[in-house]
Amino acid sequence: ILSYPAATKGFPAIEWLVFSEQDYSNERYCPYLQSIAYDLHYHSEQLYQAWEPQRGNYLSHITEAGVEKDYISTKEAMTEIVNKLGHTIANIRALKLVKPLGEDQGVVQVELLESRYSQNSLVDIRSNLEGISAVYHGTEGGLGVKDLLPTGTTQITSDFDRYLSESYQALDALNNQGSLEETMFIDPDSVEYLSTRLRFLQEHIQEDILLALSFWTTFNDADGD
Repeated sequence: ILSYPAATKGFPAIEWLVFSEQDYSNERYCPYLQSIAYDLHYHSEQLYQAWEPQRGNYLSHITEAGVEKDYISTKEAMTEIVNKLGHTIANIRALKLVKPLGEDQGVVQVELLESRYSQNSLVDIRSNLEGISAVYHGTEGGLGVKDLLPTGTTQITSDFDRYLSESYQALDALNNQGSLEETMFIDPDSVEYLSTRLRFLQEHIQEDILLALSFWTTFNDADGD
């Protein structure tokens, strides 16, 4: 199972097996589900250990950046982190909204929806935004990106919170209509509206926040997909 391609294992495969219509009498069903669940557990454990302070301690690559770390300097590391906030929003818009909506093809492509079978597409987007907010503001008394901003730039955080709030409101409005799949057929304009709200937040990060921090723009790994 470890050598299987990504499309046949992980969360998407588990979701398809659990939430879509299946022949549960198939004797291969349970062993396959167990195998991909184990594979997911294995890689999750590897990721956890990589960040565990007593093991991989990956945080040191940021806080103690240098020639023997993944980043030469802390500024380079933080530049990458802030850029990833903007990239995450760009990926939400492109991969979770625009492509499934089928604007280029002129037809909705529901097969491209994330978490289509569990109908958690909107929940996943909200989780992404909550993660972005946590990195920007910090959690449990810790520092966030906003704490790096120069004095006298409080408007930048106010604008961030406003764009984020507007994105949440657009997301909630979609959620009130039903699943994202259903809404793409009956009210595609509301999906485009969410994408527009997210674009404002994305541009604020990639332009105003990066500029205020004297950071540079990096390449989005998902560009060209």
